[in-house]
Amino acid sequence: MPTTSFSPLSLRNAPDPRLLDVAQQQLVAKLWSQRFRDPVALLPLAQSIFDSEPGLRAFAQLQMAWGYRYRGQGDQAAEALANAEAYYAAKHDVAGLANCRDL
Repeated sequence: MPTTSFSPLSLRNAPDPRLLDVAQQQLVAKLWSQRFRDPVALLPLAQSIFDSEPGLRAFAQLQMAWGYRYRGQGDQAAEALANAEAYYAAKHDVAGLANCRDL
């Protein structure tokens, strides 16, 4: 499977790029870096990825939780985090669940 230039070590909370196609890898990299560049803009980007990429819904929900947290919207952050945990649990993704616990 083709890969982009980022490594799993550079995106520790991101899905394993070996399991994604190139377009998905680019979306993950964009969403991941948005958290550090402009966290307020994280929500619309995460929502668009959630809506268009079913395989990235857990990661998108986790980033939405971060976005709500940055905005001081605790209830929405808790709901997005619970959704992310449910998606990761359904996939038996231990690393994803650990990332949820870290938030």
